[in-house]
Amino acid sequence: MKTLKKELVNELLAALAPQLSDVVPAGQKPPKGLLKTVRHLAEQLLRARMKQEKRAARAATLPPKEAKQKLTDELSAVLDAHFEEEVLAEKEMQLLTETAEELAGKLTKLRSKQARRNKKDSASAAETAEASSATTPAKRVVRRPANPSLPEIASQPS
Repeated sequence: MKTLKKELVNELLAALAPQLSDVVPAGQKPPKGLLKTVRHLAEQLLRARMKQEKRAARAATLPPKEAKQKLTDELSAVLDAHFEEEVLAEKEMQLLTETAEELAGKLTKLRSKQARRNKKDSASAAETAEASSATTPAKRVVRRPANPSLPEIASQPS
């Protein structure tokens, strides 16, 4: 059992202890059926918690198209403020807008690549930590019988 699940099972059993005192004498383990049900409940709670965390993470980040548009608007606003005093031709304004869109696209792409890379690195680090913390059973040593030796025939001197 994973550590989070174990901790949650222990918490649930501790919370249920007052109700179980009539059924289970002190110092004894609860019945297997009850333990199985508590483990199942812990799994469901952990799954629900993970789903909530994923939804919150998705809500916190904008989709790439929206992030690109927001960044484009911000860049355009900065450029407009910078060139506010100068009168720009239509072509120059169009060029500034296109440049802002291009830059926003590249930045959005870099951010999404970095986010995927960070997610991949954290997942591999978690797997490595989990693998190192898990105890691996000792390998079974298979011993084969020695090759049977043929009896030596004593050679007679000729």
